[in-house]
Amino acid sequence: VERLAETRALTALRRVATGQGRVAPLSLGDVDWLPAFQVRGEGIFLRVREDLLSEFSSGTNSRLDSLVTRIAALGRCELEAGRELVLLHTLAHLVIKRLSYEAGYGASSIRERIYTSSVGQGERMSGLLLYTAAGDSDGTLGGLVGLGRPGTLERVLEGAIQDARWCASDPICIESSGQGPESLNLGACHACSLLPETSCELQNRYLDRGAVHQFFAEVLE
Repeated sequence: VERLAETRALTALRRVATGQGRVAPLSLGDVDWLPAFQVRGEGIFLRVREDLLSEFSSGTNSRLDSLVTRIAALGRCELEAGRELVLLHTLAHLVIKRLSYEAGYGASSIRERIYTSSVGQGERMSGLLLYTAAGDSDGTLGGLVGLGRPGTLERVLEGAIQDARWCASDPICIESSGQGPESLNLGACHACSLLPETSCELQNRYLDRGAVHQFFAEVLE
């Protein structure tokens, strides 16, 4: 994605707390506008084949299913809770870390956008948009576009897949039954998968390196 524009708007204020926090409006009266600004940048869009995702979702993984059950029970995930979400979200984090290493961007400068839905839940989606956008030249340096071209992207993806296999905190990390905010991560910690809060649209939740490893080791074998 050589050029993109992102509009960021402030819609309300909410105190960060466990559970459904009270939302405070921005003004005392009704107004027909919101404070917003627009930034421009570049990025990479990846689409995972839906047939492979369906095969992954139908396999056996009781550990991952228990995480999905917890996500659905809390009811705060804006995206559809499922194995596909955990897989795509973790893959996005691993690729962002690898892109940061390869392109020289700080990890906090690269953001994610997850597009996912299962069969029967509207239009089928299984995509990742990894992008950088800023109000100055940092959003348009061309580093991400260069890494997204054929011949280079393969090396980035291979590095991300290898990163899913090992963590400095293993075996504690990969064998965890629940860690991170509200225990909504499995194999994911600051040493391997977590990103700065500005990069993650899901607040560093719903992550598991084991799902990525299983997908690439079994489904794509």
